[in-house]
Amino acid sequence: MSKEEKRPMELARLLDKVCEEQLSEPEQRQLNELLRGSEEARRQYLAHINMHAALSYLSGLPEVRFDQNRKSPPPAGKSPVLGFLGECFNQGISFLGKPSVFSILVAICAPIAMSLLVLPLVYETPPSPVALIARSRDCAGRLDDQPAMFYPGSNLFEKQRLALDKGLIEIQFADGAVAVLEGPATFEILGGNAGSLTRGRLAAVVPTKARGFAVETPSARVVDLGTEFGVSVDDDGRVEAHVFGGQVEVVMPPKSADASGVATLLTEGEAVRITAADAAGTSSKIARIPVATRQFKRSVALPEPTILFAHHGSADPTKEGWTAHFRRYGEGLPRNGVDLGDAGDATGPVDDGGEAAWSFRPGPSDRRAFYDICDTDGLTPELQARAREKGWVLRARVRITAAGSPPTRKRGTGCNVMYRDAEGEWRMTFLLDPDGNQSIHEARPGIDGVDSRNQYVDYELRYQPTTGTAELFANGRHVGSSNVRKKADRDEGAFVYPVLRFGGSQYVASEARFAKVEWGILDDATAVERRPQP
Repeated sequence: MSKEEKRPMELARLLDKVCEEQLSEPEQRQLNELLRGSEEARRQYLAHINMHAALSYLSGLPEVRFDQNRKSPPPAGKSPVLGFLGECFNQGISFLGKPSVFSILVAICAPIAMSLLVLPLVYETPPSPVALIARSRDCAGRLDDQPAMFYPGSNLFEKQRLALDKGLIEIQFADGAVAVLEGPATFEILGGNAGSLTRGRLAAVVPTKARGFAVETPSARVVDLGTEFGVSVDDDGRVEAHVFGGQVEVVMPPKSADASGVATLLTEGEAVRITAADAAGTSSKIARIPVATRQFKRSVALPEPTILFAHHGSADPTKEGWTAHFRRYGEGLPRNGVDLGDAGDATGPVDDGGEAAWSFRPGPSDRRAFYDICDTDGLTPELQARAREKGWVLRARVRITAAGSPPTRKRGTGCNVMYRDAEGEWRMTFLLDPDGNQSIHEARPGIDGVDSRNQYVDYELRYQPTTGTAELFANGRHVGSSNVRKKADRDEGAFVYPVLRFGGSQYVASEARFAKVEWGILDDATAVERRPQP
């Protein structure tokens, strides 16, 4: 059963737990995610809560009995009109007081009242993530006091607190700053361009667009001025700030409410230590110290795969074990198109600027060229199963140049790289923005294209067996998480075999160059034998 098919059942289970007051904090977060991501889920939630409220109210009502035969004598001295109105009022009260009638009114009115109370909450704009975990390695710790695995691609929200017992986490902030947190450490997300470090070490790289990134500490505020820097806080509250490049401003808190904070400017190669204020009221003190570059972990190195299949731009892919396909598609032709033989749509190597590549040139819109390696070429079922168990990495170094209108999300693609096993497929589909910078179709919404006009971009798709997703990187920056694409019925008979493929599409006028394509398993070199090259 797919995740989409399981989602309604999981929502029903969580709603039952809400009504039974047995929902745990992790389940509460899971329910919030479901409600934020689906309008249908919010409607089901509202209906479920309304029904539960009405039934709960009815079950608590006492049984009401009325003596229908008892009639009160009209009070003496009252006019006939008032007597008639009084009798109508009493009869109305008697009618509404009947259990059956009262139950119907409650059943009608209770959902309306609940809707007025719940609707503003249900349709309130859900919080947006302000950061995400781009990479992690050997991690253990907690997120908001709950055990967490810190998987790459996990969103982080304002006010969330990470307590890292060990390992490394790379955090990408929405405004562009990247911070590496080394355990043991405690760090709180304060927004898309700020955080608070109360224990441990953090190293940050801040691009120009994220200038002003700030790290709060118990004794000072470290503000980026376009730089790379490190901050540490020890168990005694002592704070250190080290500048590896550019400048930062270290702002000490004011001694009184009427005073302003003291700011110290640090440039590349400078560092300071700040002692925390003590219980006796002694103010924090700042002192210059030697910069300690090696004290900080400035990147998270992920495990390297054993490369099993590869294309290098200086070589003919067919000499490296790849099979060439040049085909024409169109109305009246088979789904797989017709083989054109060597149509010359892919040539190489081409060398521009000292980097060799295999080129896919623009051609007629009904033609397509690609290279692949399938199960009969060495991508065996055993190899696919091991890749699923251990994880795999697909890499490509690509440059796209538009000869006419650039490939966009609406107009198609200049080229793609894909891996398909027996269960489904993963793709990297490369596009150009209006300025000629490369982007990728599978990136999450809001990700800008890489600054890459007429340049090569390094892409990586890294599959994680623990989550069943593949993390997508462009020039080292995390840009999205990709779920497996199940093979659809329309694919039957159309190259559905397990395959590793790269190539160009002629649907738009653009040239695609591949300087490198690699696929490998995250396993030691002795676990899987490399396929012999022809």
